[in-house]
Amino acid sequence: MLYLLRHCQAMGQNEDAPLTESGHRKAESLIPILEQLQINKIYSSPMIRAVKTVEPFALSMYKEVITDKRLAERVLTTETLDSFLPELEKTFNDYDLKLQGGESSREAEQRAISLLNEIDLTENVLLVSHGNLIALILNYFEKFSFTDWKTLENPDLRVIKNDGSISKIELGDSYGD
Repeated sequence: MLYLLRHCQAMGQNEDAPLTESGHRKAESLIPILEQLQINKIYSSPMIRAVKTVEPFALSMYKEVITDKRLAERVLTTETLDSFLPELEKTFNDYDLKLQGGESSREAEQRAISLLNEIDLTENVLLVSHGNLIALILNYFEKFSFTDWKTLENPDLRVIKNDGSISKIELGDSYGD
């Protein structure tokens, strides 16, 4: 099975943005939840907030975290926007729309799927990434809209079963805080 974990709360969107204190607590609290999934391999975005989200679990299980730039967050645009939400919504409705300096939804989705095509999905695999890219991966398997994207939490855990069906794994309100 394939598990998709969105990183915990971070201090911003920069590549080197660290987790907040709450994000660190939540990363630690994910250990018992992730232990139950019997993960064989862990792949992560190289961005600090993704690696630090899965690091406590990986260390507790003596698992290597394989970083892969294909799991890095999608660059929407290099322009400064007052609000990125209207532009992001447009890219959910037009998968080929490419803003200045950015990646289209189709390009980002294909980047992520190229990694999935190399992974042995007969194992339990955990991918740690970012909200926009996770939404695009989920959309590849089953319609996942802009409205659905807005429901993703930090952290958020989804499973794609071998039959292609998707479910959310509830993390509960009491963990980490």
